[in-house]
Amino acid sequence: MLEPVAQSYGDIAGGQTGAAVSRYSFLVEPDFPCGEEIVFDLLEITSTNGPGSYADQLAAFRVTVVDHFQEPVITTHFDDDQDPQPTGDWSHEAIDPGFWNCRLTYQDQWHVDSLDAQHGQSWLCGSGPGSPYGKVNYAWLYLGGRDSTGGAGIDIPADARSATLTVVHRYQTTSPRDGGEVVIDASPDGQDVYEPLVPDGGYDGDIEVNRCNGLEGKEAFMGDSGGWVTSTFDLSPYIGSKVYLAFVFGSGQRSGLGRWLVDRPGHRGVRKAGAARLPGHSLAGRSARFGALREARRW
Repeated sequence: MLEPVAQSYGDIAGGQTGAAVSRYSFLVEPDFPCGEEIVFDLLEITSTNGPGSYADQLAAFRVTVVDHFQEPVITTHFDDDQDPQPTGDWSHEAIDPGFWNCRLTYQDQWHVDSLDAQHGQSWLCGSGPGSPYGKVNYAWLYLGGRDSTGGAGIDIPADARSATLTVVHRYQTTSPRDGGEVVIDASPDGQDVYEPLVPDGGYDGDIEVNRCNGLEGKEAFMGDSGGWVTSTFDLSPYIGSKVYLAFVFGSGQRSGLGRWLVDRPGHRGVRKAGAARLPGHSLAGRSARFGALREARRW
């Protein structure tokens, strides 16, 4: 049985094809013979306009079951180690968070610097290696520009089965007062509407409030990372979308010893080579397509 049992295909013009709004999924029993076909029927086909209902389409499409896993195809879409200089679409600025009780001039200390020879150039928010970062940083480092200014963004391929962002970085902040967060804007509406992007394993904690920190109350990397670390973020919910990323560093009304260095952000997409693809199927002048289901495998 396919899940979900009933599925919408949205608005489909006559003679055209359309994809299901959500993916179908199904399980193959372990004792199902390899090399045999699974046959699917399209039942109870309806539309909101005339004629309203259509005859069942038996054996609408078939999928052959195979007994092996094909290796995923991993594609790197972006990888910038900043050496000798950043190659991506980078920009940065200070933003005033608009706290009514904090009439301060917020600053942006993002710049390219080097902490060690192994990692070379990195984006650093702070005064420099071995120096304190300034107070009231609310510093935004953009990757891919901004939606509101028509930035290029980062396109996550629609045919990816999964997508990730990995960031090699290092941080040392006064915890829980100061820290950094990665955010994403995935709504192509000409506005900058960012939401937190949470790494696998989560952030270190929440920024404390009432310190005039633009990140107050939000989860962030904070404290001491203990050296260079790699954080991974799941971009799978944004497959098929153009996204805008930003690295946001926030500090309160006191300066602190440390920094946040972002060395090597990278975006990868994973495709699985399909053992079977499902063809489009026409029905009564209209058509439906199970475009998301790629393969059947013996488990």
